[in-house]
Amino acid sequence: MGKPFYWVKRLIFAGLILLLSVTTIAKEVQMWTWYGGVLGEIFRQIIKEDFTAKTGIDVVVRTVPEDDSHFQSFLLAYIGGNAPDIVEIYSHHAGELGLREALVDLRTLPDSEKVLGQIAPALLESVKFRGSVFAIPSEVNWEQMYYRKDILTAMGSEPPKTWDELGVINVKLRANGKNSYYEFQGDNQAANLFYPLVWQRGIDIYNQEGTESNLDDKEAIVAFIKFTSLYTKYGLLQETPIYTTFANGEVPIAILQNWHYSVIEGTAPQIIDKWSITEIPGTLQNNKIDHTGTGKLLVWGIPDSSKKKNEAWELLKFLSSNEFITKFMNRAFNSQEKWRLTFSNQEALVNAPFPARIQPVLDACLKHCKLKQVVPGGYSADRYIAFAYNKVVINGEDPEKAIRKAAAECTVEIQKKIKEFSRFIKKL
Repeated sequence: MGKPFYWVKRLIFAGLILLLSVTTIAKEVQMWTWYGGVLGEIFRQIIKEDFTAKTGIDVVVRTVPEDDSHFQSFLLAYIGGNAPDIVEIYSHHAGELGLREALVDLRTLPDSEKVLGQIAPALLESVKFRGSVFAIPSEVNWEQMYYRKDILTAMGSEPPKTWDELGVINVKLRANGKNSYYEFQGDNQAANLFYPLVWQRGIDIYNQEGTESNLDDKEAIVAFIKFTSLYTKYGLLQETPIYTTFANGEVPIAILQNWHYSVIEGTAPQIIDKWSITEIPGTLQNNKIDHTGTGKLLVWGIPDSSKKKNEAWELLKFLSSNEFITKFMNRAFNSQEKWRLTFSNQEALVNAPFPARIQPVLDACLKHCKLKQVVPGGYSADRYIAFAYNKVVINGEDPEKAIRKAAAECTVEIQKKIKEFSRFIKKL
């Protein structure tokens, strides 16, 4: 009796060990993020304190490069069956992956309506296709205008409210050896500098069905002529070491993404009270100025290959919550790096660590920030806008002819991709 009972106990014990190990594995999720260094440490600590401690779900965080090599690494990992349970990517990559059924449609998960309802509506359009939602918008870097108060006051000028006003002011600036700068940091720069001028005129860059470019519309053509004239007529800079030239006053007007706020604060303390921000210039429509802008958007997605979708979704709900975002923003600002971060959660923005006097500007920028809708081939088609821009600004060609040709080329690219993705699109 002794030996059989001994082996029974050993088997029971081994079974318990196996059960515990399986439970532990099931309670762990792998995630890839760009948050590294100080921000990465803060990110991990909050997850450990406020998520793992409450849910029992361990989170293994891997910091990956913030460039296209990360996207390529993810594709290889996905194909090889080694993708994480959560991945942080740019919104346009979410569209590309979602159309290939590589990301979970978040609408199919519990509480999705409540979670997605926290996000600024215009930002959700950049991760949706025919109702499917491929990712949750997270940190958003919208465009805003930085200006030197002291220099504009000395000139007797106000910050420009429209693109026409920017052109007029830039003539004065150039007469005094100064200039303005308009930048979009990221892929397809020319396209993303141009698109706000289209949206401000009340039209979209694609037709309603998302099957053709709309950039041969008369309003889009006017917008392109206006956009390129900023360089050909008014002489805006195409390149400048902006932190140096903004600080020394050579470039007192700069349209940049909002993360530059922290960098300017840190690199130019000597002008701390001499500059401020406002919305990007707009277009007068029906006696009202439309300030629709754009930006870059980081999003969280759940790869379709994940075997822990429920745990991953619990973590995504936490990462998009007011609780997490507020704590992350404040700890980031209180760190030695003093980052001022902004997120897509509308309720959390009021808790962002910015001076109270510019809170209305932040609210307006988030409200008016728009990104491209998901259209097959839309991302790759943007290169034709860069070609058109170069033809006009560098080679001096006719802007209407250039944008009409670009529109036709974009349509060819989009329709080629629609055909390529047709087997996936039919399922959505």
